[in-house]
Amino acid sequence: GTVVNNYNVGGLPAEGLAVRVAASPDAEVLGRLWEGERVEVTSQKIWNGDTPYYTVNFGAAGGYVNANFIVLDTEAAPV
Repeated sequence: GTVVNNYNVGGLPAEGLAVRVAASPDAEVLGRLWEGERVEVTSQKIWNGDTPYYTVNFGAAGGYVNANFIVLDTEAAPV
């Protein structure tokens, strides 16, 4: 998938898209991804309340990202 700046959900944070240890906005941040960066998505959407997450390959461990900011290779980018 590709990281996108989805204005439908407030836009990509200025500090980049957080890659977290769990599918939660409060989970520890492993690192950041930037608009246009490609990442390997390794799961279907996982929901935590109203927020969807994907698991992604990130470093040696992998992590979770907010799926609102990822466009899969088979999807069209949000407008």
